[in-house]
Amino acid sequence: MKQFIFLLSFAVLTTGCATRFLVPANRFVLPENTGALFKGDVKTGMASTGQVELADDVTAASPDTTPILSRNSAVHIGADLGLASFLDIYFTKISGGPTFAGLKIQLLGAPISTAKSGNFSLALAGGSGFGSITQNTEVGTIKGESELKFTGWEALLLLGYRPADSFLIYAGPFTSHIATDAKIKRTANAVTTTTAEPSGSGDFSGVNMGFRWGYHFFIVVEGSYINMKWTREKPTELKASDLSSFVSGITLGGAW
Repeated sequence: MKQFIFLLSFAVLTTGCATRFLVPANRFVLPENTGALFKGDVKTGMASTGQVELADDVTAASPDTTPILSRNSAVHIGADLGLASFLDIYFTKISGGPTFAGLKIQLLGAPISTAKSGNFSLALAGGSGFGSITQNTEVGTIKGESELKFTGWEALLLLGYRPADSFLIYAGPFTSHIATDAKIKRTANAVTTTTAEPSGSGDFSGVNMGFRWGYHFFIVVEGSYINMKWTREKPTELKASDLSSFVSGITLGGAW
């Protein structure tokens, strides 16, 4: 438990730089809905992510804005709230990246509140991405300021099966699109200049597979395959090298 708490704290401290941001790979969105109006759950844990680096140094007079894709990890926070037996609002957030919120429609099977062994489930989910990251960095008498603003969307197909009453296995593909409006400013000798605007957009797709064990208190373990593409659109178009990776994450939660 001490190691888990340390990892959560480390992620919060190390994933907030505005020249780079994180994109979700593990999502922990399940095919069974909560089952009724105002039923819900909350969860938090460690998620594996993709990382998009937009600039190497916000204090440089001419920062390198060649985009670079890599892997990382971050604290994950999620929540679900029932609107009807077949319809939920869902929310996911990773530290250092955009927030996603949307709707999940369960098309087949019983919801979590009544699901038993042998239950097959099918759901569709989709939402919007939003948020921003800001950073101020000082090196000697030079100050660098940067800001990222996010927009985007995501869509998921979710399939599930319960081999036991309290154990849900799930899998399904996902796709998302994220765009950033980025601006970097540098202040030296009381003069502020805009040194770069490395705005861009990217597509992220893959497959999630995992399990949830428990009812009112539960654990979700998820493995994901993610393929990442990113293109810098300003000042000129430049594509990053694509990156594909297998990752995993874990979250703990409570339901009511």
